[in-house]
Amino acid sequence: MSKINFDKLSYREIEQRYIDNNIQGQYRFRNAEEVKDVFGWDFRSIRGMKELSEADEELAEKLICNYLNGWGLGQRHEQRPMSIKKESKWFKVTFKDNGYSYLYFNGSIG
Repeated sequence: MSKINFDKLSYREIEQRYIDNNIQGQYRFRNAEEVKDVFGWDFRSIRGMKELSEADEELAEKLICNYLNGWGLGQRHEQRPMSIKKESKWFKVTFKDNGYSYLYFNGSIG
């Protein structure tokens, strides 16, 4: 898939990418594959993901999708995860802009 500059796409063009990939209704990601289909990047390959157990990888995938779903369609592509680290009650996820969030195992975000 060629790299797409989402900053140059209109809201309608971004929305159409979700529709084309059969992510309709509330445009909520259910898994990493849907994120990859829309944005062209796969957060399952970020630094630190391979160090997680299979169960933690599955939980991290759900939590990252939940995090992305909390953003509007025009901003989600800017929230690209770059690394993940498991801590006591959360995953610390660092993003492309060097910001980070704590994704708690219970689904909350800090």
